[in-house]
Amino acid sequence: NVAATGWILGFVLMTVSAVMAVFALHLMNCLSMKSESRQVSWYTVSESYCPWVKLMVDIVVIVKCAGVAVSYLQVAGDMMSMLLVFWSGTDFSQSTVRALVIVAATLAMAPTCMAKNLKSTTFANVV
Repeated sequence: NVAATGWILGFVLMTVSAVMAVFALHLMNCLSMKSESRQVSWYTVSESYCPWVKLMVDIVVIVKCAGVAVSYLQVAGDMMSMLLVFWSGTDFSQSTVRALVIVAATLAMAPTCMAKNLKSTTFANVV
């Protein structure tokens, strides 16, 4: 968070995170080139090269995805609550509207998140 760390440290931390993400994708690409099959995921690479950590890789991916989802909900809640309070002129507090926006967004996205396969999320991907 740039507001908590300052501009310089915030920029440095974001740059380090970006470099680490690019390096991880580069390593995944290198390992996929050595793989027999072209169906490459974090799970298949960990299963091929270090099978004893494949459960840990799954847990890390789940935690990362959950963290990203929560951060998107927080940003959407902050932005939409400010807009709704401004546009509607209601007496609701911004924190109440923010909570309602987060709950509404969660309920709206829940069916898409519970889909059995990616093909059933086609409509949501278009929207």
